[in-house]
Amino acid sequence: MSLPENRKIRCGRCWRRFEATVWRSINTSNAELNEAFLKGRVNVLTCPKCGHSFFAPLPVLYHDVDRQLMVWVFDSANSANPRESADPDLAEAMSGLGTVTLYADGFECARYALRRLGDRESFRQLREANPDWPDAKIYAGVFHFHFGQAKAGASEKGNLGGFGEALQEAQEGTER
Repeated sequence: MSLPENRKIRCGRCWRRFEATVWRSINTSNAELNEAFLKGRVNVLTCPKCGHSFFAPLPVLYHDVDRQLMVWVFDSANSANPRESADPDLAEAMSGLGTVTLYADGFECARYALRRLGDRESFRQLREANPDWPDAKIYAGVFHFHFGQAKAGASEKGNLGGFGEALQEAQEGTER
């Protein structure tokens, strides 16, 4: 289930605090919200005083129901790793149901990797190397591969580097 939350947010330009609805959980069964998240449109707020639009980098739990994969996406420059405050009983229960939970520090790189979960070649290669793994673990591996590639490109160039074009395509809804 996708969950919105009302929060007090401070504008980065005029410093005014205002009430806003932000999304803390995105479930892929909500296709419209899922697509908005993958294109970087979720939690983009506009200050009612000065009109400044900005992204609120609050941790978001992305749940791909079909692939049994949950990814906590966060920005360590603005918030703590959700793993530090996660309910261990909930994590154990989800694991018992076959769901894999990951933690990804970096919204752009995480969205890039999530858009590539359908990469059949990466899935095939991991399946061949690990025939006993459940699909959820294979998808986690595909995510880690693409997330690592995006992070490596970001650290090499001091930004998203060579992945900038691919990320732009992902935000526009096209695939490479």
